[in-house]
Amino acid sequence: MRKRVVGVAVVVAAAAMLPAAAQAVTIRFARQVAVTQNVTSEANLLGAGDAQFGGFFGAGFAVPGDATLSDFGDAQTYSTVALAALLGVSEAALLAADAITVEVNGLPSFPMPDSYETSTHTFDDGVGSRSVSNAYLGAFGTEIISRASVSAAAYDVVFGTTTAPPAGGVLAYAFLLFDFDAGAGDAVDATAAGFTWRVLGGDLGVGSPDPDFFGVIVPDSVPEPGSLALLLLGAAVAAAARRR
Repeated sequence: MRKRVVGVAVVVAAAAMLPAAAQAVTIRFARQVAVTQNVTSEANLLGAGDAQFGGFFGAGFAVPGDATLSDFGDAQTYSTVALAALLGVSEAALLAADAITVEVNGLPSFPMPDSYETSTHTFDDGVGSRSVSNAYLGAFGTEIISRASVSAAAYDVVFGTTTAPPAGGVLAYAFLLFDFDAGAGDAVDATAAGFTWRVLGGDLGVGSPDPDFFGVIVPDSVPEPGSLALLLLGAAVAAAARRR
């Protein structure tokens, strides 16, 4: 009887070692930008969210802004639960996603609800590339799994930023969350060393984004609980059997 109790204790101890659901998601933010044309305050596009924005527009908004982001090495962690809720996706979908960007919106004449303004996003990992389109309040590529619009207050809570209140109207933030496996064609490796993200803004007629950041979501490296459970519990049962 005592040996059986020892066996159960080993199994219980193994179960206690199982990882809980991921509590934090890691995002690596762009650290370099090559400005091709008509982008203002390009330095504001880099690093983690800080409520400082760049603008994608040209003279009279007739020529769209165009920039390429690279060197995604500025790593920050955020609450998986909080960020998933903010974006309106499951935690699993968030952890499986590849890239994320946010822009300021709704200042001051476009109150919520809103969406990320017109832009084309081209991702390249040095082997393959994929271009994803997004039309303001219109169609968007299947790789975009969330196009959430949130209040500045909600954004500040999750990202630890302080957004200055606008002179009038409502200030909102608009996100795009990308999952390259969700669309057609070859997948792109956002974690590749040479990964680049080119952004082409829209013109005056369709809006043009004012982004705060561009980031790559680091894949979850914790083994699936089911796989680890079998491994640990199998070892526990074997150990218990040897004690009999």
